[in-house]
Amino acid sequence: EAKGLPPAFVELEPFTVNLQPDSNVDQYLQVKASLKVDEAHAADHVKAYTPEIRHHVLLLLSGKKASELSHPEGREALANEIKNAVNAIVGEVPKNKKGEPEEPVGPVEAVLFTSFIIQ
Repeated sequence: EAKGLPPAFVELEPFTVNLQPDSNVDQYLQVKASLKVDEAHAADHVKAYTPEIRHHVLLLLSGKKASELSHPEGREALANEIKNAVNAIVGEVPKNKKGEPEEPVGPVEAVLFTSFIIQ
């Protein structure tokens, strides 16, 4: 990140998904999120991949249960999973010495939820 320059943000369109059933009750999640990227030009790069990003985030969200997301730690873990998913799309996935994939490296520094509703 360049000194003195503010970060750039990419706002994602809201997501609404059915959650995995915890009980016999259908529950859904509505999320609004912004991606914090390291530089303004990175924001344009990330925006170019919006359809692919939305696809992967929707798959990730729809695989969750309300009980996993009802506490701050669960939401923080989800934010990190989304960050890694997006960086895997727009960045790169380095390999360790054994050739196993490590945490993706890319322009997304954080995923910030601006709205998070479970019903």
